[in-house]
Amino acid sequence: MMIVSNITSQTTKIVWVGIDLSKKTLDAAVWHGGTKYSWRKFDNNPKSFPAIVEWASKFALGGAELRFCMESTGDYGTLLALYLLEVGYYVSVENPARIKHFGMQKNVLTKTDKADAKLIAWFATENSPKACPLKDPLTRQLLRLHRRRLQLTEMIASEKCRRECPAVIGAECVSSIKTLLTALRAELRRIEEKLRELIDSSEKLKEKAELLMTIPGLGWASVFVILIEMPDVEDVPHAPSYAAAAGVQPTAKRSGERQPESSPMSRAGRRIVRRSLYMPSIHAAWKIPELEMLYTRLVGKGKRRMQARVACLRKLLMIVYGVLKNKKKFATRYPPTETAA
Repeated sequence: MMIVSNITSQTTKIVWVGIDLSKKTLDAAVWHGGTKYSWRKFDNNPKSFPAIVEWASKFALGGAELRFCMESTGDYGTLLALYLLEVGYYVSVENPARIKHFGMQKNVLTKTDKADAKLIAWFATENSPKACPLKDPLTRQLLRLHRRRLQLTEMIASEKCRRECPAVIGAECVSSIKTLLTALRAELRRIEEKLRELIDSSEKLKEKAELLMTIPGLGWASVFVILIEMPDVEDVPHAPSYAAAAGVQPTAKRSGERQPESSPMSRAGRRIVRRSLYMPSIHAAWKIPELEMLYTRLVGKGKRRMQARVACLRKLLMIVYGVLKNKKKFATRYPPTETAA
């Protein structure tokens, strides 16, 4: 249902459509300025996606460009974003925190799906957010396969946990788990082989993968995460910003008499990267002198071991940035110690 207004000025060069995502529905809105906007609710399934484009196209008058903006809220909007990219539209997937603070700035107090869609459209109109870096079909295919790989690893871990008490679940269930694990592991190998084939098909990605494999502690699973989930190093100004994309940078929160000694991890970044590279960063700390020295120094200063491990993860991402940016194999500046070796 359309409300308030369905007319967009013909002088508008870009028309932003804000989309609020939920599991079953999508709320789309076009902000016309002031209190005027248009809104409609759609089902969140691929059959409704052409209808969203058809509805939104009514507001792109006079040759105006139609763009879409949505929040990064898990997988609820992934299919829609991929569909819009594949049919050639400009799509921006924004950090929900930016839109939330924009609403606070504009004194928006209402919190409904309709109001959120309007706020996203308003935010996009005034800020022109960057396009989602998935225009390349190869990149989209890699993302789909990698997300499937993560799902398979989670299912394998769940099944392995279920067989921990064989006497409780019974022989039949143990046999079922064994059969399913065999199938899941075979499918995981197939997906990983396909990912490697796609990376090898691109000279640019193949070169990056070879460079990453020179970093001690990183295997193919880590290479997949870095190449697919992290931004391109060419789009990031420096190493600290690259690490910040994973949300592992420290954030100081001190005011007045509140002066905590530690600065917590930001977490305002890619959670998949943090989860996937945590264990590799621990292994890398045993093999890379720079990480070993950093860990030892921080623990010696009284930092908690978890803080030191997060610092090593941040340092590892900065090393990754340097290797990819300079297109040179990893080489430590320090001779390995007996512990690191």
